[in-house]
Amino acid sequence: MKRIIKIKGPSKNERIKKFRFNLPHFTTYYEDDEIIIDSFVRMIKYKIENEFCRNESKIVNLKIKNKKDLIVEIYYEATEKNKISSMGG
Repeated sequence: MKRIIKIKGPSKNERIKKFRFNLPHFTTYYEDDEIIIDSFVRMIKYKIENEFCRNESKIVNLKIKNKKDLIVEIYYEATEKNKISSMGG
């Protein structure tokens, strides 16, 4: 996933913020099938692109937790210009 989004990696910027969203009941729909996994990866990528207004260059880390719901945590460099809304979940 990190290769697809092209995350720039660790930052010395002390203003790292976290943005998080959930995909409810992910394990209910999940199958270990290449097509399904590819679809979920694309869906997560598009969600991130939309939330960051196609400005993913500020992302420094990405964590995906697979529990009952799939939880995606995105860490990004915060500036006054790139505040992300918390409407994602």
